Amino acid sequence: MNSQTLVEPPKISKRVKAITIGGITLMCAMIFIAVVAYCYNYYPDQITPEIEFTMRQGDRREVKGTDLVIELSRIDDNRCPTDGSITCIWEGEINYVFRVDNKEIILGPVTDLNDGEKIHEYSIHYISGDQKQGVFVLQKDEK
Repeated sequence: MNSQTLVEPPKISKRVKAITIGGITLMCAMIFIAVVAYCYNYYPDQITPEIEFTMRQGDRREVKGTDLVIELSRIDDNRCPTDGSITCIWEGEINYVFRVDNKEIILGPVTDLNDGEKIHEYSIHYISGDQKQGVFVLQKDEK
């Protein structure tokens, strides 16, 4: 007669169970944080018209109360170096290139000329800036 021996599965200690549950909880928390971080970066901050705002290259902002999204796609800094290494005839210029509705808008101290650039029923104006960020204001056009 063939006898088979039954082998009991090993018992899992309470400590191993606690570590496993803790690991799963930690992993779920990390996934939740990643999703929140993604959503925070995906949905743009809002711009309130008539209030100055700062943007860095790659920033996206929604105009409060509208579906209008403005993105600062790049900063072109062609100014003369200030370290005295060369002498410049012209100081150069810095431009901020925005993307709105698949259209490029170039704005800077020379390109603004106080009229700003038209974006739907708004005008965006350059205030100040450097190669890392710019300060702008969005004004609602008078009808």
